[in-house]
Amino acid sequence: MKTACILSVVMLLPASGLRAHQIQVFPPDFCSQLPRLTEDQRGLIDRIAPELKSLPAHLMDSQRLHVALEAAVAQRISSLDVFTEDAVREPCAVLIPRWMLKDLDDRFEMAGLLPLFGEDTSGIPFNAEAVVYGDGRFHLLYDRGSFKYRHPIYRETFKYASLVRVQTPVQSQMNIEGINGPYGLPILAIKKISASQVEVTAGSHRRKRPLYPISLRTPPEDLFAGFLKQAIPRAAIAGLLRRSAAMQHALLGW
Repeated sequence: MKTACILSVVMLLPASGLRAHQIQVFPPDFCSQLPRLTEDQRGLIDRIAPELKSLPAHLMDSQRLHVALEAAVAQRISSLDVFTEDAVREPCAVLIPRWMLKDLDDRFEMAGLLPLFGEDTSGIPFNAEAVVYGDGRFHLLYDRGSFKYRHPIYRETFKYASLVRVQTPVQSQMNIEGINGPYGLPILAIKKISASQVEVTAGSHRRKRPLYPISLRTPPEDLFAGFLKQAIPRAAIAGLLRRSAAMQHALLGW
């Protein structure tokens, strides 16, 4: 919201001309403002991103993360832009644990290639256990691997490894290891080519796909209220109330 054939070599692509317009929702030097990890939490860094274990390690602050993503929603910025910006590529390691990812997924529709929570094509739930990012990397650990997920935006089925490794050499570009697309082709990269499109590299093939901004999820109670508003016109509700009052008067003598 998971592995097939995982490539050990990640393709590096040239920087896009879109980089001229920098998008930043995290403040400068964001990493150093976060709390330091405990020794137990540090073990997750070593497991997910051992190449970052020599760097300062921090725990993401949930409130600050929500503030940044709310700014992204207001500016109609995509998750591809947000999680590849300069502050996310600083030389440090940041852990986002499962409970924080769940809060994130409950509030925001990320509309990216990496689902955090959901159900595979067999209807079995999958969950993101943790994200570790920093120093040009963004790694996502799932609770299981080799699951297939029908992506609602790309309208294709992808197969995910238990650990998806991503390099972020520049903003708005991810070089990927751990996702296979249609026909078993490894997804090598995704990069922004316009305000509304990305280019997905699968094997030797490149395809254009839509790029959507991060948005707020509609709470279930709001969906229900909206359904009632559409399904039962106000005049009909008023009529029901009048008939109910008349029936009470007839039966009870009010």
